[in-house]
Amino acid sequence: RDLPADALLGRSIAEITTGVEARPGELEDIRSTFFHYFDLCNYQAYLRHRNRVSRDTWNEWASGMRANFAKPAFVEAWAQVDTALPKSFDELRRTMREGFKTDPRDWK
Repeated sequence: RDLPADALLGRSIAEITTGVEARPGELEDIRSTFFHYFDLCNYQAYLRHRNRVSRDTWNEWASGMRANFAKPAFVEAWAQVDTALPKSFDELRRTMREGFKTDPRDWK
């Protein structure tokens, strides 16, 4: 699934889903897409933790995550997931807590 281009351009979820551009069911589609993105990010951190991908690959992934999680729609969507599923996405949560700066391979 593709992340909404407007989210990647820095618009909030409210801005994306309001007005003439919105269509029925769009908010649920957007939430689902973000959920899948967060799941992918979590899996990427897991793969690096298990040494299944190189440090260079991890650095590229982490750089993208850091850039995306600075955007309003990502912050909003993560806040919803964070509240709804506090015991999920452990690797992503740790990556975020550590500012996307540590290598999951070094986690104990």
